[in-house]
Parts: sequence; C-alpha cells; structure tokens
Amino acid sequence: MGMTFVILSGGIDLSVGSIVAFTTVLVAALVGNHGWHPLAAIAAALLLGTAFGWCQGSLVRRYELPAFLVTLGGMFFARGMAFVISMESVGIRHPFYSALQGLRIPLGGRAGLTSAGMIFLAIFLLAVFVAHFTVFGRNIYALGAAQNRPA
Repeated sequence: MGMTFVILSGGIDLSVGSIVAFTTVLVAALVGNHGWHPLAAIAAALLLGTAFGWCQGSLVRRYELPAFLVTLGGMFFARGMAFVISMESVGIRHPFYSALQGLRIPLGGRAGLTSAGMIFLAIFLLAVFVAHFTVFGRNIYALGAAQNRPA
C-alpha cells in the first residue's frame, strides 16, 4: 500500500522488496534465535525499515541524487543484510503466531477471512482513507500530477 503512494507521487523505490525480506528475516531471527516476543520484534523491524526509508529519502532530497540509483543501492544493501542475519530459512515457533493463525472470520462453508487477510484489509482501508480524505493524500496526488505535467 505504501508503494502506491510512492508511485502516485511520481517517485520510484526499488528497495521495497529487499527491505521486506530483510525485516522479515530480522523478525524471524529475533523471535526464533533470541527469544523476543513477536510484537517487540515486529515493532523493531518497523522502526528499522522506516529509518532505512528515511535515510534513502534524505539522500534523494538533500543531495538531489536520483531515486532510482539510491534505491537500487538500498535494494542491494538490504538484501545483503538479510543474508548477514541468516543464510538459511528461519522458522518461527511461538504461541503468539499459533494463536494469530487460528483467528478467522467465517464467510460461509469452509471459507473464511484469515488474520493476514484482516490485516491486509485494514491497511487497504486506511490507505484509501488517507489517499482520498486527507490533505496528505491530496498533496500526494498533486505532487504526482506536477511531476507528469509536460514542460
């Protein structure tokens, strides 16, 4: 959903997938290998991912570097850091995850909306609200329109 705002603003970010990989490996390592509670590990990963994005954005803004090159470098850096944490798949066995996997809203028959689906739906609705009903969302659309206007 966040990538939608980047695209609407006329920008590009190639590092998103690698940062997602890095943060998920980080969460798995913190929970599985270091005994962190999943919520604390997720919060730490969100803060680290946000800081990483802020650093890249600062490089683009302050030094007027091309976003393509900065995020390409960030992509390789984040992918490398994920391999530094673990070269192998890291499994998570924690009661919190087991309980979260068991949450389901029945939709009739055997079908149901899982906890991951509920989280996705909540983030989607939040993104739609922000994009269409806030000043920030209108500014994102205006910025993208200004970027695509012929000279």
